Amino acid sequence: MNPNMLKLAKRLVLSETKDSNSHQSKIEAGFTVCEKLRQELVTLSGISGVCALLNRTVQLLNKEDVVGLGIIKIRLDGSLERAEVIRGPGDKEALERDPVILPAQLLDLLVTLIGETLAVQIVGTVWPEVELADMKQDVGQKEGAK
Repeated sequence: MNPNMLKLAKRLVLSETKDSNSHQSKIEAGFTVCEKLRQELVTLSGISGVCALLNRTVQLLNKEDVVGLGIIKIRLDGSLERAEVIRGPGDKEALERDPVILPAQLLDLLVTLIGETLAVQIVGTVWPEVELADMKQDVGQKEGAK
């Protein structure tokens, strides 16, 4: 996973939990980050494009055995739903251990598809209050090195 996107996902989850420091609110914040991104991405790629992106995100996390995301359903409109059915004993615990893995994987896949510069710009549109100057600088340095 791209370390910059992991760092960015942590910032976004922190931004969404600024009023509460409970672990449960961080888990919900991970879903909120994905939902806010989904709303912006629907404008750019349509509902089917967002559904494909989210499906692939979940598949990659399942493949890496990072989390059994059987607890997540993707609705027809591309929004995420936490399912009540848990496939295995570790499904819920993995998300609770690291609530940023879902948005980090989504951002990582987005970078693969559209590049880090555009991904960071999209994030800046959705979260103008989140400090992204160092992210943009990191991207600029990478592109200058090519």
